Amino acid sequence: MTTFCYSILHFLVDGICAASMFSLLLNGNGGQWSLLIYNFCAFVLQMPFGVLLDSRNVNSGKIAEASYGCPGTGGGASGRNSAFLFALAGVILTVAGAFTSPILLGIGNALFHVGGGVGTILEDRACESAGRRLGIFVAPGAMGLYLGRLAAKNSFGPAALDGGMLWVIGSAVPAAILLVLLRRVLTVSKISEEHVSDAQNLSLRPCDILIITGCFLVVVIRSYVGLAVKMPWRTTAAAGLAATAAVVLGKMAGGLTAAELGRTRAVLLSLIAAAVCYAFCDRLIPGISALFLFNMTMPITLQLLADRYRNTPGTMFGLLTVGLFLGYLPVFFSAGTPVSGNHTGAVLSLVSLVVLLAASMSGGDRPAERESGPRYKKGVRR
Repeated sequence: MTTFCYSILHFLVDGICAASMFSLLLNGNGGQWSLLIYNFCAFVLQMPFGVLLDSRNVNSGKIAEASYGCPGTGGGASGRNSAFLFALAGVILTVAGAFTSPILLGIGNALFHVGGGVGTILEDRACESAGRRLGIFVAPGAMGLYLGRLAAKNSFGPAALDGGMLWVIGSAVPAAILLVLLRRVLTVSKISEEHVSDAQNLSLRPCDILIITGCFLVVVIRSYVGLAVKMPWRTTAAAGLAATAAVVLGKMAGGLTAAELGRTRAVLLSLIAAAVCYAFCDRLIPGISALFLFNMTMPITLQLLADRYRNTPGTMFGLLTVGLFLGYLPVFFSAGTPVSGNHTGAVLSLVSLVVLLAASMSGGDRPAERESGPRYKKGVRR
């Protein structure tokens, strides 16, 4: 239930942000630079916010895990409550920022993503879902962005935001969902507290550097390909909706496939097939398939880092969103000039494959502290 609520909020928050920012772009008056500032706040600030959330959990002396009503699980209430407060503050600032400032809007977006992302990671751990919930959480944002942008073009037009409609979406619905989350926060019972072990050292071992850098680079590549690669069939609203649906379903499928087959097999399956499909992505079916397959890596990179560095889920979540921003910068400074999809998408899919395989073989697919867990005994690889 918690993941479901955060996923719906993810859709709404990103929809509000897209509607607000693209309405500003349609108005002109420096909208492009406002979009850059917004994206900086929304993506880059997730890193310090994630560090802050992790520090709060570690300093409280409680492990950053929680019981979410899954049978046989327990954990600390601190991580769950802190994540909810970050998400709550993010929703409030997002709604307020839609009518005031791109900076406030971006800060709200960043706070929500960190809170919702960490809350989902904790539930995924507590329920031993092996990353399935991560794909469900990250997926709806793409649809929110698409529909928000479409609303800005077709409903709001070049005028200012339609305040009444946006307040209904931006206030009432998120408020209701947040009440559901709050009820769960306040009514979870039989919570056992555990002490946090020493924080993972993220910089001393060569394998850590390879794993973190590899995941980061794959996110940068995915961001760039998603924004820059040209697919000539994406010229209508229906085609855009189909492409966005492929991205959403691909992210969901990535988490599910990695949980069932293991991360290494999921990476091999998705990125080899994506490279083949990108070679023909100027056609509708291969293009949609390429988007679906390429985006399967999103929850995989997140789960790889969150599972290996268990005391720093917010930091790992924020680190990857910085990668999303870096992948956006070349597109921004080239004024959105698209590149040929056939060769670029295929080559970068294979580059992503090599990088992620190197990360997995460095130990990212086999964290020592998890090899004796229940899924390993059952023969299910994480």
